[in-house]
Amino acid sequence: MVIEVKMPKLGLTMVEGRIVEWLKKVGDRVEVDEIIATIETEKLVGDVKAPASGFLAKILYEEGSKAKVNEVIALIAENEEELRKIISGGPVAPAPAVVEEKIEGVRVPEVAQVKPAGKVRATPAARKLAEELGVSLDDVWRHFPDKEIISQEDVKAYVEKVKTAPPKVVEAGLAVLEERPLSPMRLRIAENLLKSAREMVLTTITMEVNVDKLEELRNSLPKDKRPSITAFLVKALANALREHREFNASLEENKLRIYKDINVGVAVALEGGLIVPVIKNADNKSVTQISAELEELARKAREGTLSLEEVTGSTIAISNLGMYDVDVFTPVIYPGHVAILGVGRIYEKVVAEPPKGIATRKYLVLSLTFDHRVTDGAQAAVFLKKIREYVENPYSLITIS
Repeated sequence: MVIEVKMPKLGLTMVEGRIVEWLKKVGDRVEVDEIIATIETEKLVGDVKAPASGFLAKILYEEGSKAKVNEVIALIAENEEELRKIISGGPVAPAPAVVEEKIEGVRVPEVAQVKPAGKVRATPAARKLAEELGVSLDDVWRHFPDKEIISQEDVKAYVEKVKTAPPKVVEAGLAVLEERPLSPMRLRIAENLLKSAREMVLTTITMEVNVDKLEELRNSLPKDKRPSITAFLVKALANALREHREFNASLEENKLRIYKDINVGVAVALEGGLIVPVIKNADNKSVTQISAELEELARKAREGTLSLEEVTGSTIAISNLGMYDVDVFTPVIYPGHVAILGVGRIYEKVVAEPPKGIATRKYLVLSLTFDHRVTDGAQAAVFLKKIREYVENPYSLITIS
């Protein structure tokens, strides 16, 4: 009997997946629930498990190729006789038909713990050395793909290899220090950026926001209970969306699909890319709750332990580059959204205060990128102004709504 291995569905919106790596080759013995392949979606990588014990008899989709959800990506032979028949192209016994109802004893491909695409496992010493030398762990892993965990010695060996490698000369006569293939995460990010550029009319407006009261409120709270700036901004964005629902939406076949739940995705930078965990129903949560969730989600993102539920279902996103001393930038909308809010650093400036005085005040710049097909600049400006009102009056954000 032949058992089909199908492309699993990692989320409600998943349509297809890409084969990142086959961990078994044709002819290898596999046990039920053993990981045989790694697949990648827009946000995650999942490990496909064998639905039954037997022998991997045929791989229908090679590494790097894409398959639709529920398409057969490989065949498992129940025994060696069936294996020989499949390899030789002879007739084999088909797998039993699977009906929609749940049948006791029938297994389907499972997805193991999901992790951010491109996440490299490494020892603390290896991470520290790589950071000191300015080396990407993704690049180290590409030179040692069989290593499950990159060690400090692997980083040293990679650096020596780069130093001694003869320079490659391209057509313009330029010597190439190194060629770095894009990681699966970086490739997916590139695809999403191109999708946004092709399908949306991206427009960005900016607004300066005073944060003196916000800083005052935060500093009045005990350090161990002090919410992050990002938590206040997520809450401000979520509350503003209650009055401007058209930005909590997606454009599907010339129809604006406005969502009831306000789920804010928060971009978290990772080595070699980023991932966007989600604060679900952010408008119904306190700033303290949001801050605690953000801290936990960021920790999981760095450790590669985010669940599928924690990275799906966002209706809008926010990207804070203030910690990198960025003043203003143009965030790019994630496919499936109609807007994204960018946050710059907090800075001081001298301002005039009537009647004839001056004062030093703190500000940051909010950048709203929106899909101009959905709304116009005036409506976007009103929405951004509402976000500013909440940020400049932070006590309204901690009032139970």
